[in-house]
Amino acid sequence: MTDHSEALFDAGPIGRVLDLAILAQAPDGPRLEDQLDRFCRVVRDSSVASWVMPLAAVSALLDQLADLVAEAGTASLPAFARDKLARAAGDDWPVVDLLRFLADYTRDEDSEPSPDPSRLPESSWEIWIRYSTINMFSAPFVSGEYTVAEAARASVAGRHPEECHTLTAALAGEIQSALLAYRTPAELDANLGFSIPWATHGTLKELLRAVLDHFAEAHGDGTEGTTW
Repeated sequence: MTDHSEALFDAGPIGRVLDLAILAQAPDGPRLEDQLDRFCRVVRDSSVASWVMPLAAVSALLDQLADLVAEAGTASLPAFARDKLARAAGDDWPVVDLLRFLADYTRDEDSEPSPDPSRLPESSWEIWIRYSTINMFSAPFVSGEYTVAEAARASVAGRHPEECHTLTAALAGEIQSALLAYRTPAELDANLGFSIPWATHGTLKELLRAVLDHFAEAHGDGTEGTTW
């Protein structure tokens, strides 16, 4: 069982930021600043994430960890945490300096607008997080048993009635967000569809149509005004 100190590095914002720093250490890895911009964009674009762990709190945790390491070194930390910090810092940073940089960067980004995807494309991990609900509806599309229209209806029907007001409603919002975020069908397919292969422009439009039809038929009152 992971104890409370290990969880700080294994999950949550500190663990995620250190994972991104490790990715940036790879010879062909992304720039650390770009990874942090994406992290901040994900947090700021989600009201849930911002409510639970705003960027100011992330920066504060990084500062606290830097203070701890500056005062006592890493000897008191769990072994895997020491290893994770060392891999995140690489040969370029003392651990304390890396943590200070991460704290300062996330703090500064808190007052800057999120970069538009046209300037900083979404990475695969960002797409998986941002469109996680879309991915939850994948089964009928990857089974090979249905046409696209049939798969869309099966995806929606499979969540009825318990999850219509939660997951299915969230699905409609994510699809609209994706259709608005990418300027052309080709751009959506090359980005979101690259990370979630079945989620093409045409498939998402068919799935959105199935959601709205289901809401009107199963949750409406049969007149022009509906409960959805």
